[in-house]
Amino acid sequence: MASESLAFYTNLEQKITAWMLGEEAVRAAIVVGSRARQEQPADDWSDLDVIFFSRTPDDYRQRLDWI
Repeated sequence: MASESLAFYTNLEQKITAWMLGEEAVRAAIVVGSRARQEQPADDWSDLDVIFFSRTPDDYRQRLDWI
């Protein structure tokens, strides 16, 4: 189960990265929370918390099609 979870989140991170590279307004993203920890890695039930930094944050708050 752990390797399936790791593969899922690795794939998800790759998709987020690819999306970000196509979004000129998105300047950076940071993974935080349990998936970012080094000393006690995330378990199978941990989610992926990502903080995006954008030059036009209102554009992303006002619509949902990017999610």
